[in-house]
Amino acid sequence: MKKYDVNESGDLDRSQLKQLMTDYNNKVEPNEEEVSFVLKMADARSTGSVSDENEIKEAVSAWKGLQRDMDLINARYEHYDNNQSGMLEKGQLKVLLQDLNEGIPPTKAEVEWVLAAADKSESGGVDHDELRAAIAIDLVHADGGGGGHDRAADRRGASAGQAVGALRNPLRLQVTFE
Repeated sequence: MKKYDVNESGDLDRSQLKQLMTDYNNKVEPNEEEVSFVLKMADARSTGSVSDENEIKEAVSAWKGLQRDMDLINARYEHYDNNQSGMLEKGQLKVLLQDLNEGIPPTKAEVEWVLAAADKSESGGVDHDELRAAIAIDLVHADGGGGGHDRAADRRGASAGQAVGALRNPLRLQVTFE
């Protein structure tokens, strides 16, 4: 952390996190949406920075997961954006979630929850970057399980901000694309 904490504040702010992400991406700079996604995933204290060892590990894990699954996510987005609008509307998102969950259809509340968490632009749909982040959130955290945590309770009545926090314990979606 000392390498990136150039102002010695004890936290990595957005620009310092971006530098860490660049170094973990063969010196290719991430876009702002990717930095926002990683920050949102790692910033457990909602301070706009990452500081402790767990938050740093979470940031690196989220970034690696997003990078690893980029090709898969790109291919899936084009498949589900069947009207080529540049975003997935609710019905398209529902089909994607159903396919991700081995054919089990999501409830209306689950679709709303994912939409609220992923639609950072508040456009009413999920654009390419937002979808990539939403799927990456699940892929990064699926192995962590919930340990008996009531995930449905996290989603009931959640605001967009609460839903993003609840993504730390997502439904266990099985990704099996062929």
